[in-house]
Amino acid sequence: MDGMKKEKTVTANSRRSFWLSFGAKSTSVFLGALVFFYILTGSFLDSGFLKRDLAEKYGRVAGATSTVLSVKFVGPPNPPVLTATPICLNYVSYVNLSWTTDDQMDYFDISRDGSPLVSGITQDFYNDYAIDILTDYVYEVTTFNIAGQATSNFASATTLDCGTPPLPDPVCEVTRFDTINLAGFVGVPATKNRSPVFYGTSNIEYAIIDVIVGGATSVLAVTSTNDNGYWTWSPITPFNYGEHTIWATVIDPNDSARRVTNSLNFKIETAPVTDDDDDDDDDAASDENADKKEEPIWVPVVPPRPVELSPEKDPIAQLSMEIKNPEKIAYPGKNLSVETKLEVMGDATGEESELYYFIVDDKYREVFRDFDKVTIDGDKLIVRELEIPGLLKPGKYKLLTSVRYRGTIITVEDDFTLKEIPLVSLGGGVTITTGQVMRNLLWVIIWCSLTLLVFLGLLSIEYWISRNAIIEITEEMLSGQRLITKRKI
Repeated sequence: MDGMKKEKTVTANSRRSFWLSFGAKSTSVFLGALVFFYILTGSFLDSGFLKRDLAEKYGRVAGATSTVLSVKFVGPPNPPVLTATPICLNYVSYVNLSWTTDDQMDYFDISRDGSPLVSGITQDFYNDYAIDILTDYVYEVTTFNIAGQATSNFASATTLDCGTPPLPDPVCEVTRFDTINLAGFVGVPATKNRSPVFYGTSNIEYAIIDVIVGGATSVLAVTSTNDNGYWTWSPITPFNYGEHTIWATVIDPNDSARRVTNSLNFKIETAPVTDDDDDDDDDAASDENADKKEEPIWVPVVPPRPVELSPEKDPIAQLSMEIKNPEKIAYPGKNLSVETKLEVMGDATGEESELYYFIVDDKYREVFRDFDKVTIDGDKLIVRELEIPGLLKPGKYKLLTSVRYRGTIITVEDDFTLKEIPLVSLGGGVTITTGQVMRNLLWVIIWCSLTLLVFLGLLSIEYWISRNAIIEITEEMLSGQRLITKRKI
């Protein structure tokens, strides 16, 4: 028995040794193959791969002993302390909000007078510009983090009245003379056009523009800028040849002391005269005399000694004009009510003159002219009804009144709107004009013609169907129409 047990023990030990030896050899072979594959693949991919990888592994193992585990416990944030300060900066009133923070706070919401003002603030301040002046506001800040929220104290502030910023200095620029752009232009601009257009800008909307022209022709005129400060001006009476100076003065309509003047020297040149031109002039003169109408023509002739004009000199007279039509609206063929006032400075001389009325378009092209003879012997108020031409197109126009006194042409202007005559009023300010009817009449004719053609087509189809229809007549139908009274048996 003992021998058998001993034999079994030796057999079991030998089996165990076999499997241990087999496992060790298998593991060695696997590890060797794995190392060979690692070295072979690393060398194939990158010659420096093995060095970098071993250095990284060594660094991690070597530094493992210095690894520190840091744990942060996040609790609810502490309530911030809020401060509200009213501030004025460059005439702007606002409220500056600032509050205390710590590392437990992630972001902030701000409320004003119990209502949300802004949310998601990450900095520790905020400027509230959406305020009314001299008004009390109460602010509150709520801070948040992952563990909860906390609310600050209430902070109140009364906004300040920072006053009104001063108006900028007025600007008056002459940007263009006829076809010449004055930006960077050096010298005296010249043109052969005796009625050039001046273009300019200002930083005051609807400003009054006083125009003075001195030199070979003396002119006093008044115009205005539009809502963008843009202005144009052209003499309704052609300039004489020679050199001139124009002074344009911008005047704030709300403060006459707020004004600025700019000047420009310019020249009207004479065109060279040739023999052919003389022949053409003679032909044109003969044609003009043949077609001459009996109406006064204002010839731009300046007296030998015109009055010298400049902004520093007092004006010799003032002319003002106002269109009296409601809302300055006129209609073709109707009257334009005009009130003109002439004020003479100093003693009047009893000079005979003409008061001219011109209607011009936006390019200062004349479309209408009329005049009154006047005797300048003192201040005058002239009321006139001007009949607007019936064929004048609707749009924006200027009415200019002009008078010559002591060799100086004095001109003023006023804008008005020409509208089509209403044909039908639908109420509520809605009208239908004759022009609208005429412009849409062709469409009405086209649609009516198309409708008539469709109707005639449908009528023709119906007629053809009725003519070619096969109707089955039955005894019942005839009886229903009482066409059969008795039936034969």
